[in-house]
Amino acid sequence: MNFSYWLTAFMHPRSERTPMSRSITTLIVGVALAPALAHFAMIIPESDYLDPGASDQVSLAIAFGHPAEGSLLGGDAPTTAGVVVDGEHQDLSNLLQAQEDDAGKQWWSLSHTVTEPGNHIFYANLPPYWEPAEDSYIQHLAKTIIAVGDGGDDWADALGSAYAVAEIVPLTQPTGLFAGHTFRGQLLYQGQPVADAEVEIERCHWRNLSGNTLHYPTPLHEQQVVLTDDQGIFTISLPAPGWWGIAGLVEDEHQEAITGEALSIEHPEYGAKDVEIGAVLWIQVYQPVTE
Repeated sequence: MNFSYWLTAFMHPRSERTPMSRSITTLIVGVALAPALAHFAMIIPESDYLDPGASDQVSLAIAFGHPAEGSLLGGDAPTTAGVVVDGEHQDLSNLLQAQEDDAGKQWWSLSHTVTEPGNHIFYANLPPYWEPAEDSYIQHLAKTIIAVGDGGDDWADALGSAYAVAEIVPLTQPTGLFAGHTFRGQLLYQGQPVADAEVEIERCHWRNLSGNTLHYPTPLHEQQVVLTDDQGIFTISLPAPGWWGIAGLVEDEHQEAITGEALSIEHPEYGAKDVEIGAVLWIQVYQPVTE
C-alpha cells in the first residue's frame, strides 16, 4: 500500500473554523509549549557514507522522541519504510525489527543490503498520534540520504508525494558536511513549496549517535527555529559535528494554501481534528579536517 492511499484512508478535510478561533488556539498553545523541546521522528544510519568495496550492509535506527535530550517517547511502528535509488523504489517495511531502550520505550532497527552505488534515500513514515496539548494530530515523515560510493549528482531529487506527502529536499549536498557549514533546503507538501513554515533543528544525543553530548549555554540553544521563504526555502547553520534533525512543520493553513483543504482525522471523542505534518531530514556533520 503506497503512502497516498494510506493517507486518504485515514484523513479527510477538516471542518471549518473561524480565523479568530484558529489564532486564539495558536496563541494559547504557543505560549504553553514555548519552553518544550520538539518531538522528532528519527531515521539515523551508522554513517551517511558507505564504501561499497568495504561493505554492502546499511543499518538504521528508527525512533520517535526528543533528540536533544536523548530520550524516546516510544509509539507505534512505522506504517511504511523504504528506499529510493535512481528513481526506483523498494519497500523495506518487512525488515523493521522492534527494539526497546533501557526505559522500555520502543524503537526499530532496519538492516538492508545495497546492490548498487548512488544516493540512497531511506525513509520511514510514522503513524499519526493525538497531541492533547495542541488539540490536533501530528504525523512525522522522516528520511535520510546515504551516499554509496561517490553518490552521484542526484542528491537534490525529491522522494516524491507517493511515498511522503511532505518532505525536505536538500539544496546543499547533504553528505560530506563539516561543522561550520550552512545548509539550505526546501520544504514541500504534495510536491509544492510550503511558505512561511517553521523549521526546527536539533542535534541527536540518543544512543550516543553524535558522539559527545553538547552542553548548551541555555535551554534556548538546544533548538534552532527558522522560517521558510515564499518558495519554501530555508537556511540553517551547523555549529557542531553529529547527527542533526531538520523538521519542517506543515500545518493546516499551509495545507489549505496548497491543496484548498486541510487534513483531519476523526477523534473518537472530539470530532474532526487537524493533522500537522512534520517532514524530517537527518544529516550527518563531520569534524573539520585539520593538518
